[in-house]
Amino acid sequence: METFDVAVIGAGPIGLTAANIIAKNGFSVCVLERRVKIGYPSHCSGLVSARFIEENSVKPELVLNTIKGAYLFADEELLSFKSEESRAFVINREKFDQSLAAEAQKNGVIIFTNSAVVSAKKRGTHSELYLQNGKAIKARSVIIASGAKSGVNRMFGFNDDESEVIYTIQTDMEVSLPDSESVYMYVDSSFAHNWFAWIIPIGRGLAHIGLGTDRTENIVDDLKKFFRSSEFTKDANVERLNLVGWIIPIGYAKKIVNGRVLRVGDAALQIKPFSGGGLYTGMKAARFAAEAVVKALKTENVSALNEYKSNVDREITPIVKRGLLLRRIYRSMSDRDKALFLKGLNNDEAKRIITESGDIDSPFFVGVKLLRFVGAPLMHYFKDLLVGINA
Repeated sequence: METFDVAVIGAGPIGLTAANIIAKNGFSVCVLERRVKIGYPSHCSGLVSARFIEENSVKPELVLNTIKGAYLFADEELLSFKSEESRAFVINREKFDQSLAAEAQKNGVIIFTNSAVVSAKKRGTHSELYLQNGKAIKARSVIIASGAKSGVNRMFGFNDDESEVIYTIQTDMEVSLPDSESVYMYVDSSFAHNWFAWIIPIGRGLAHIGLGTDRTENIVDDLKKFFRSSEFTKDANVERLNLVGWIIPIGYAKKIVNGRVLRVGDAALQIKPFSGGGLYTGMKAARFAAEAVVKALKTENVSALNEYKSNVDREITPIVKRGLLLRRIYRSMSDRDKALFLKGLNNDEAKRIITESGDIDSPFFVGVKLLRFVGAPLMHYFKDLLVGINA
């Protein structure tokens, strides 16, 4: 049985970031990845903020496209806006993950692919991890970064949290768009129930095209309906496209530390509930987790791991809880009322606020600024938001 100071379960960007930081501090680290190839298939739209690019030192060659604006469609209503400056970026998730893996390996991290964890046991100051391929790993600390609804959570005493699940489907295809520097978002409950659909240009005439829904059945049929409804995709044959799907858990996890085991990212519901994005929050959590583990190992004081939760509660939990409030409002509105909301924003002043203050990492505050454009018939939807502002 191979022994390490730390075992990280999951070789996505969050697990790899944590592993790299710990290894740089001189500790032995392994990463256990169930997939054969890191980064593939990509379960992400790749849309990130300028803040994410800067905080994670994303190399320019990993950026596929620059986004400056958006077209929002809801029940025959269209709201479009565009900034002179870049507001977001589309990164190549497969290559981004692989670049993080290469850096981690350079710093001494051992990565085991095709190594799903099937069972685990706590043995005093260590955990034993038993893998699908017959191997076994022993580690002083474990970081769970294995994604949404991870069975590993239950192995270590993290019971299923109450959460909403969004089912997504996405493909890449050639598409002719009027503006390759804007994203295209569609609100239509007939195919993207309680979520939205998207077209995100990624350069060279290609785009990520997909949708999310809280319904479990017929998601491919939903995608076909979306394709037929959009003037940009109505002639495409979905049957011939390569489709990928994943789930997004929406909720809040109170327990993220259990003894010498920490969970991060999607496995800890560290996802922005309004957009479903988890890279920004997950990467911040990965750094907090790594710092806590390093301190615990250096001081041989396991209580130092609780600093991870303290930092998450300070920096990430507020983002999640504000997003859950926006999510509740969004779910309560009909498609028609969402269209009326967009109509209220279809003026120069509202667009100025969006282009100057819009933040995909924290949409709550620009939402507050836009409340004055909400018509009286819609204000009842926002009473909880007003209470939250005044609390």
